[in-house]
Amino acid sequence: MLQNLARVALLLPILALPLLWGGRHLAAVGLAGVCVLVSLFLWLAGALMRGHLELRPARGLLLFVPVLVVGLLQCCPWAYDAFAPEAVRALWEGAREASDPGTPLIALDPAIQRYGLAVTVLAGLFYFLAVELFQGTRRTLILLVVLALASGISAAVGLWQFTEQEEWLLFIHKTADRVASGGFFNRNHFADFCTLGFFVSLGLITSFLTSHRGSGLIEETGRARMPLLAVLGLTALLTALGVIFSYSRAGTLSAAGALLLFLVWMGLVRRGKGVSVPLLILVAVLVVAGFHGLELVADRLGFALSGEDSSALIRLELWQSTLEIIRAVPWTGAGFAAVRALLPSMGTGYMPGFISADAHNDYLDLLAIIGIPAAAAVFVIGAVLYVRLLKRLAGSERRISSWLPVAVGGLCGITAVLCHESVEYGLKQPALLIGFCALCAATTALAERVDEGRSERPAEFKGVPGAVVAVILLVADAALLPFYGRIAGEGIAQARVEQTRDAMAATPQLSAEIRARTVREASLAALEQYPSNTVILTTAIDSTMDFGDVERRALIAKGLSQILDSTIEPTAIDRPAYSRYRAAALDRIPSADKAGPAAVYAGAADLARRLADTAPSNALDVSMVGQILEEESFWSGKPAESLPLHAYALKHYPTHTTVLSRALRGYVLAAMNEKEPAKRAELVAEVERIAEALVSQDPREVQRVLPLIDAVLPAAAREGRFVPENVTAMILYADWLESVGEPGRALGALEIADGLNQDRLEEENPWTMGRLEYLARERRSKIDVAKLIEEKRLRIFNAGGDSEAGDAAAERLRELRRQADDAKIERADELLAAGQWALAEEVLVRIGYDDPRALVRRAEMAAVTRKVFTLSKLLEKLETLEDVMDDDTRSRYEKLRSDRGEPVTANTEQK
Repeated sequence: MLQNLARVALLLPILALPLLWGGRHLAAVGLAGVCVLVSLFLWLAGALMRGHLELRPARGLLLFVPVLVVGLLQCCPWAYDAFAPEAVRALWEGAREASDPGTPLIALDPAIQRYGLAVTVLAGLFYFLAVELFQGTRRTLILLVVLALASGISAAVGLWQFTEQEEWLLFIHKTADRVASGGFFNRNHFADFCTLGFFVSLGLITSFLTSHRGSGLIEETGRARMPLLAVLGLTALLTALGVIFSYSRAGTLSAAGALLLFLVWMGLVRRGKGVSVPLLILVAVLVVAGFHGLELVADRLGFALSGEDSSALIRLELWQSTLEIIRAVPWTGAGFAAVRALLPSMGTGYMPGFISADAHNDYLDLLAIIGIPAAAAVFVIGAVLYVRLLKRLAGSERRISSWLPVAVGGLCGITAVLCHESVEYGLKQPALLIGFCALCAATTALAERVDEGRSERPAEFKGVPGAVVAVILLVADAALLPFYGRIAGEGIAQARVEQTRDAMAATPQLSAEIRARTVREASLAALEQYPSNTVILTTAIDSTMDFGDVERRALIAKGLSQILDSTIEPTAIDRPAYSRYRAAALDRIPSADKAGPAAVYAGAADLARRLADTAPSNALDVSMVGQILEEESFWSGKPAESLPLHAYALKHYPTHTTVLSRALRGYVLAAMNEKEPAKRAELVAEVERIAEALVSQDPREVQRVLPLIDAVLPAAAREGRFVPENVTAMILYADWLESVGEPGRALGALEIADGLNQDRLEEENPWTMGRLEYLARERRSKIDVAKLIEEKRLRIFNAGGDSEAGDAAAERLRELRRQADDAKIERADELLAAGQWALAEEVLVRIGYDDPRALVRRAEMAAVTRKVFTLSKLLEKLETLEDVMDDDTRSRYEKLRSDRGEPVTANTEQK
C-alpha cells in the first residue's frame, strides 16, 4: 500500500509540472520537491515495514554528482578564497563600488544558484525513485503511459491556445505569438516535451500492433489493450501536432531525425508492420495538420536551413561569447548564473538591449556553470550510459520481444532531445528534465527486459544494514523537506503577487492610482516574508514608480488647470497642446506638494538598491537606482549623486543599450545643472562618448539621443554629429529635425537616407555582408524604405506649402506603391500556384484594402474554403473599387459574383 502511494506521489510532478509554467516557477519546483520527498518517505517506510531494502542500480545518478559537488562548492566562501577565477573576483570587487552584494562566492547569483541546485536535487531524487519504484514491466508501462498522457495533455492545451488564442493569467503562460506552447515559457521546450510523449506513444502503438498474442505486452495489458491503444493513438496525434505547430524549427528537425531512426530500426528488426504502423501514424498526423496548413511549417524549416536565419546567426555569436566565458572560468565555472552574469561584459552588439540568461546550448551552458573538468565528467558518464543502452538494444537477440519497439521509441525520444539541446536549453526546465529522467529510467528498465541475459539483480539490505541505509535516507529526506517547503511558500507568494499584478493590468476601468496602490501593497507585504525575491522586488519597484507617476501627473495637471483656467485630467498632460505650458505648471507646484512624489521615488530607490544587493551581476539594477535617484532629485531638490552609479554600470555593461541610455540621461542632467565651466566640459565630453556608443550599438536609439544632446549641444544635434550613416538613423534624424522646425535639414537627411537605401546590395545575406552586418541590416525592403522616405518628403512639402515639389513627391509615391504591390501580387501568385495558401494570404493582407487585385484573390480563396462571411465582406469592398479594376481583376470579380448567383451590376455590364 505504501509503495503504491509512493508511486502516485512520484507521478504527480510528471502530470503537473508541464502546466505550472513548465516547472520553471519557484512554486512549481517547491511543490514538486515536496511530492518527491513524500514519495521517498513512503517508499522507505514500506521498506522498513517489510524488513529489507532493495536498491536497484541507478547509474544515471552519476550524472548529477559532479553538478551537485561543484555547485555546493561554489556556495562556500572558503572555495572562493581558494579557487575563484579572476573574472569572478573582479565582478564581486567591482560590485562593492555601488552595492553590498554580501559574502563573495564563486556562484555569481546566490538566488539562481539555490534554484539550480534545488532543480538538480529534485531531478536526481526523481530518477532514483523512478528506478526503484517502477521496476517490472507493468510498473514501467504505467510510468510510460503517464508520461505520454502528461505530454498529450500539455499538447492539447498548447493546440487549444494555438487555435483559440486563449491566455490564462496564472497557471498557463502564453506569449503573443500564434504558436503552441502550452504551459511552457518557450515553444522549443514545449516541442521537446511533446517529442517525449510522441515517441513513447509511437513505440507502444507499434508494439501493440506488431506483437503476437501471448507476448509480454499483450499479457500485461489484457482487456485494457484496446482502450489504451485508442488513448495512445490520440496522444501520438496531439503530441505530433504540438511539435509541428510549436513552429520550433530545431525541435521539428530533431524529432524528424529521430523518427527516421525509429523507422530504420523497425525496418531492420520487424519489417512489414514495424514500418507501416509508424508511417500510417505519420500520414494521419500530416493529414490532420494539413487542414490548418503546413506551409508555414515548411517555410520556417526552409528558412532555418537557408543560412539566413537571424536566430541561428545570433546563436553562433552567443556561442562564441559563451566560449569566452568558459575561457574566463575554465576550472570552477561560475554557477548557474554564469552566462547571465558574465555575458554583458563580453560585448553583445549582435542583440542590443538584451541579456541572454542561457547560451542556447545546454552543453556549453554546463561548461560555463561547473567548469571544464566536472562538465567533462558528466559528458563522459552520459556517453557511456547512452552507448551502453544503444548496445543493449542493438545487440539483443530477442528481436521478437514485444518490448523492443517501446524501448527503441524511448531511445529515439532521448536522442531527439539530446540533439535539440545543442541549440536550446530545455533540460534546464524542470518539467522537461523530469520527463527526460522518467523516460531514461523506463527505457533502461525495458532494455534489461529485452536483453534478459544481462539483467542485473538488485542489492538487498536486510536487518540492521537495511535499517541503517533507510535511516540515512530518511534523515536526508527530513533535511530537504523544509528546504523545498520554503521554496514552495516563496513561489506561492510570488505567484500571488504576479496574479495581482496581472489582474490589475487587465482591469483598466480602475483608476491608475488604485491599480498601482494595490500591486504595491501586495508586493511590499510579500517582501516582509521574502525580502530577497527578485520578482517580487521588481514588481514592488515598478508599482512604486507607477504610484509616483500618478502623483506627478496629478500635480502637473493641477498646475495646467490653474494656467489654462480649466480642468485638465492627469491622463491628458502629455498631449502636444499642453507641451508649452508644462514647464510653467511645474514651477507652480508648491514645495510642500513636491514632498509626496519625492518620498515615493525615494522608496523606489531603496527597493532598487535592495534588488542590486541580491547579486554582484547587478549593473542593470544599479543603473536603475541612478535613474530613480534623478527622479527623486527633481522633486526633492537634493543632488542626485547618480553619476558614480552610471559609471559603474557602464564599466560592467559597456554595450547594453538600456544602461547606455540611462547613463546618457543622467550625464545630460548633470551637465545642465553644472555651473562650473571646466566640470561642465568634462560632463559634456562624457555625454558625447556615451551618445556615440549608444547609436553605434543600435541606430534606432537616435530618436532617444537627439533630444538629450539638443539640451547641451544643440548645434551638434542639429548638424547630425551623432547620427551614423544608416538608413534607419537618417530617417529618425529627419523626423526629429522636422519636429524642431528644421525642414530644410530634414529634407537633406532624407536625401542621404535615400542614397544609402539605393546603395544597398541586391542580395543581402551573411555571405555578401558578413554575419554581424547582416544581423544589423535594415530589415525593410528597399522599395518599402523608398516609399517611407517619399511619404515624409510629401508631408514636409505640404506643410511648407511647396505644391510643385509636393505633386512630384506624390507622383513618385504612387509609382513606388504600384511597384511594391506588383511585386507582392506576383509573389502571392507564385505561392498560390505552389499551393501555399496561408503564406499567400499573408502577402495579400499586407497589401491592404485599396488594391482590387489583392482583394479578388483573397475572395477566391475564401470561396474555395467556404468562408462565406469573409467572402461577402470582400465582395462588398470590391464593389466599391470597380472603377479601378483591370480586365483580369474584373473578370475574376464577375465570376465570383456569378458563382454566388448574384446578378452582374449595371456598372459592370456597361464596362
